[in-house]
Amino acid sequence: VRTRLLMLLGGADQITLAALCQDLVERSEDRDQVVWHVYPGAHHSFDVEEAPPLMEMAPGRPVGHHPEASEAAWEALVHFLRTSG
Repeated sequence: VRTRLLMLLGGADQITLAALCQDLVERSEDRDQVVWHVYPGAHHSFDVEEAPPLMEMAPGRPVGHHPEASEAAWEALVHFLRTSG
């Protein structure tokens, strides 16, 4: 079963590294099924409105809400769903 995949990645995420995710996509036979967006300056949990702008989840692992990235990611999600017949 092949299905489209949407990846919304924080460019400053030190937990789920965007570069590693992109590398996996590039090596995949189904890379044409993957849509990804990287939001510069956004950390892990950038879309969690209840999170503070920045806090350390663990040493060297900052997380935090990034309003601009969160809004852009929401728009990307809506577009993805509308175009994924």
